[in-house]
Amino acid sequence: MSTIVGKYKLNWVEKSFMRAFPRSIPALDKTLLPKLRESFARVFENEKEHITDRQSQTHYIMCAYVLAAHQLLLAQGVNPEKSMEALTQSFGQFGAGWVKWSMRIAIRFRIYTRKYLESNTLKTIRARYGNTFSVQEEKERDSYTLVVHKCGYHGFFLRHGHPELTPIFCQWDNIWSQEINTRRSGINFKRPTTIAENKPHCRFEFHFEKPQSRD
Repeated sequence: MSTIVGKYKLNWVEKSFMRAFPRSIPALDKTLLPKLRESFARVFENEKEHITDRQSQTHYIMCAYVLAAHQLLLAQGVNPEKSMEALTQSFGQFGAGWVKWSMRIAIRFRIYTRKYLESNTLKTIRARYGNTFSVQEEKERDSYTLVVHKCGYHGFFLRHGHPELTPIFCQWDNIWSQEINTRRSGINFKRPTTIAENKPHCRFEFHFEKPQSRD
């Protein structure tokens, strides 16, 4: 994992994912890990031409490992539904603890507010996801919405003939959004449509309510 893949040398996020994700898949025979790494390398090799920035390499590494694992699980005799379930569980574990902790701190100390969302969210999204995602914002009197017109994850899986795997990445949003909706944030989050559901775009809606007082 210390070698250069794609156009950029591996960063710590990529190294951590490549080390942890394969071993976290409950349905995968661990004796097949070398085969999984070989399969990942073949998938990722086909993606080099699509790496257009630092961010796209990181996200395509994740996609390539998920696809390679799915193909290996199917070859191992695991049915598609069980494979999706196992991969969703495994992918959802990556960074989940840190995300939950940071969201709880932000909500507890009133950092995660309307002002914060409108001032920081779009530029943060663009910095983290790069140009393989296209995101715009809508600001209304009682809401703030991010509209994803192009999803790099979905584009990857479409290229490889497995668009049904995109929801594995969609489910990761539940980790941080549940923290918003189950705590006294004064914000109600909804995601009524996603590209993975064959809708024209994903909508991340933040509806503002009167903040509840603390106990």
